[in-house]
This record gives sequence, structure tokens and C-alpha cells, in this order.
Amino acid sequence: MKCVPASDQVLHFIYKSVAPRADYFHHYIELSTVTEKLRLDANDVQEAFDYFVNEGLLESLSDEGLVVSLTHAGKVEIERSITHPQRETEHFAVQVLMHFHAPVASVQSGNQSIAEIK
Repeated sequence: MKCVPASDQVLHFIYKSVAPRADYFHHYIELSTVTEKLRLDANDVQEAFDYFVNEGLLESLSDEGLVVSLTHAGKVEIERSITHPQRETEHFAVQVLMHFHAPVASVQSGNQSIAEIK
């Protein structure tokens, strides 16, 4: 099963916020900070968080799930996707870059993902 919408942004942001610290196992971030900094809908962030907790990549540090920490498995998964972007991981698809050399009205990259290109 692949990630829910916005999940890669959420997990990578948490990684960038937490992993540089030597004690990342004890460092945490509030979901409201993730929502605010990424300018995402709170429901999308919560959905991504729930997904990654169930997958063992994040853990909740509060009963309400408002404070989260990256697990070792989460750190390994993200670092694998960063060091080998051409390889798919269990939770991240290969990143695809598209270059357009002519005017394009829109691009559909999935069932519900349409980007207007101008």
C-alpha cells in the first residue's frame, strides 16, 4: 500500500525537523507545526500521521496524537528514498520529473491529481 495524499511531504518535513539532532529518538514535533509550516489541511496531515503510525514510521507521544516522533524505521525509510531516489521503497514511489518543451494546459498524474500548467 502506498502513501495517502500529502504523506511524503509530511514525513519528509518531520525527518528534516527531527533527524539532524543526535537524539532524534527523543525529539518530537507537534502536528500543528507540520500543518502550519507545510500549509496543508489539518485533516490531510492527520491522515498521513495515522498512516505512518500504523506503518511503524512515526509514533505518537501523546494520547491525543498531537505530538509525534520519528521511529528508527521511519528514519531508515526516508534516508533510503533520499540516497536512492531512482528506487522505490515500501512507502515511496520513484520520483518522476517531467520537462515540458511546449505549452501544456494540464497534466494528469493520477486518478485525482491534475495540475494546471501555464
